[in-house]
Amino acid sequence: MESKEHIEIINQMINKTKEQLRPFSLNLIFWGALTSIMSIIYFNMMHLFQTDMHHILFWSVIPFIGMVIMTRYNIKAGRKIGYETHLSRTIKIIWMSFGIAWGFIILLSTLHGFSGGIIQFLILFTCATCLLISGILIKYLPVTLGGCSILIILFLSALFPEISYTYINLISLTLGFTVPGLFLYFHKSND
Repeated sequence: MESKEHIEIINQMINKTKEQLRPFSLNLIFWGALTSIMSIIYFNMMHLFQTDMHHILFWSVIPFIGMVIMTRYNIKAGRKIGYETHLSRTIKIIWMSFGIAWGFIILLSTLHGFSGGIIQFLILFTCATCLLISGILIKYLPVTLGGCSILIILFLSALFPEISYTYINLISLTLGFTVPGLFLYFHKSND
């Protein structure tokens, strides 16, 4: 076999893997949209949140319900495919790790009274890291750039703390989750 044939086979396998990761794209779209909607609601109803516990409950109960919905969806999608590749299993483990980290961030914030800004920074930083790793593993630039965009926005928000948390969430999750999710969902293989 010539090296051109090897490269062609590898590219075909990468494209097939990206197509099999379409359920992953729906996760990105779902979480980007849900968190953006939550950010808009939060911004418009912030006056109703009188204690830090109200903030923590808002940013933990709704995402927990979303996590249950997406877990059920992912289990059904996995059964429909009928098998699991090493890559899809690795992606699943990465995002399960994010879920565990998210739970610890929420728990620690209730025990130590972290402010909303610190909670948001920690969760977005963890999201960005998981996106970077996922994008690098599946060799898909839009997902990798999505993780990078969240890190850049977090860096800018540290430089300019007057930027609203709502804008940080909307921009970072749109660029980090929704846009890469749409790119991955509509990805056409080069076969």
